[in-house]
Amino acid sequence: MDLPRLEPVSFAFAVLDGPDPGWHVRRLHWQQRISEPYEIVVELITADVFVAVDDLLGAAVELTIERNGASHVGHGLVHRIDELGIAGDRLGLRAYVVPALKLLEQRVDTRIFQGQTVPEIVEAVLGPALGDYERELDLGNLQGSYEPRDCCVQYRESDFDFCSRLLQEEGIAYAFEPDLDNSREKLVFFDDNLSYGEVGLVLGDEIPIIPDRPEQADRESLRHLELVRRERITKVATRGFNWKVPSSLDEGEEEADDPRGRTRELYLFDDRRQIVDDPLGDPQADSVTGEEYEQRRPLATRRLQLERRFSRTLEGDSNVTGLAAGLRFNLGEHRDDNLAGHNFLLTRVVHIGDAPEQELGESAGAGPRYANSFECLPVEVPFRPSLHAAKPRVYGATTAIVMGPPDDAEEDIHTDQHGRIKVRFHWDRISPEDESASCWVRVAQLWAGNGWGGMFIPRVGMEVVVDFLDGNPDRPLVIGCVYNGSQRPPYPLPDEKTKSTIKSDSSPGGGGFNE
Repeated sequence: MDLPRLEPVSFAFAVLDGPDPGWHVRRLHWQQRISEPYEIVVELITADVFVAVDDLLGAAVELTIERNGASHVGHGLVHRIDELGIAGDRLGLRAYVVPALKLLEQRVDTRIFQGQTVPEIVEAVLGPALGDYERELDLGNLQGSYEPRDCCVQYRESDFDFCSRLLQEEGIAYAFEPDLDNSREKLVFFDDNLSYGEVGLVLGDEIPIIPDRPEQADRESLRHLELVRRERITKVATRGFNWKVPSSLDEGEEEADDPRGRTRELYLFDDRRQIVDDPLGDPQADSVTGEEYEQRRPLATRRLQLERRFSRTLEGDSNVTGLAAGLRFNLGEHRDDNLAGHNFLLTRVVHIGDAPEQELGESAGAGPRYANSFECLPVEVPFRPSLHAAKPRVYGATTAIVMGPPDDAEEDIHTDQHGRIKVRFHWDRISPEDESASCWVRVAQLWAGNGWGGMFIPRVGMEVVVDFLDGNPDRPLVIGCVYNGSQRPPYPLPDEKTKSTIKSDSSPGGGGFNE
């Protein structure tokens, strides 16, 4: 195919809601990666040396890379500005541009989500937060089904870290698409490689490989491409204990072939524990079997997919301005028939732009006006985001107040058939002060046998001590009770300090006791 000659690349930078005296792009570095916020670092020149630089911070901007009538547009918000100084009659700045999602690192909260799937939780958190920046998110490409989580806690996490963690646990990726009608970026979620869009090319539907030859430098092509093979984990085994079905451990296993027949196993016990205690949606149901609690296999499958996506990747560089993380392209002719004509998903792209004519002072010499480097993987290899976001741990116990139904003041013992209770944590500023403030929480007892043992169920209004299994905020366990200013000891202290007792209170309503 005779490819058309490419025109020189042009760069444009516009400030949409701040000072725009006429900015000229000197250099740019734009790094994109699936499931990570991008960053655009752009050096700008203006003839207005008195421009209000402070007004640029937080401004919405638009960067355009244009060639042959095709534009690659990026939107974002300026979150940092470096003044480079004045040379002659021009001012130089370096602006750092990020999507609004990145700024949600600065919104930190602690709250509980109950009975919601991860897509629902992400929408509940990011929808209003991004709405403050007039940004939207799109969950319409998700193909999988996701089970509700009975207890999911955002514990001293930023909105960004919390949602990143949940998405990584479920194997859901995201990328950014330009919303040209509204001049802003859109956050789009994916769980299937075929849902990603295609790279827009100047001509044709394949990208050829043309080695770096001067006579071919102005053809749209890949300059270099190498296939990288890595030895990775071949087997993932997961195991977890579910207290409702204690006789049968919940296990999952997934395995991939190894050319030499070797096994490299990753064994995970209760890893991150994305497991729900009440998956049937009815915590009062006794008719539970082991089948409903087989939640480990999909975790093993997703984890192996994550590990195996690194086993065979491609890396290269090109002059194709339309490349972007989260887009697919078809490769042209290649000596390897398994690659020629194949479809690939771009997982990382770094754009480099240089406009030496805009140099402040003496030019350091001209290099390529535009180039990029990229990483991609075959489209049939599922992309799962890396588990970068650590799950927070609760160090030590906390206390909470036992809750009951608001419409039944006389019910001072609110429990289920497992002896669990509902509590409201002191840090919870959103949940109502009733039994909906938490999922059912197990209560540790002195003795717990099959139909025998100790049984002291904390009552509504009591302050209980809550620990968390393995420090996991999603796994609360009541381990005791404490007196407080409204729940007083049974005898006045220190006057009656020699007494040791167990004293009950009649229920409902009180008025009687045993001791």
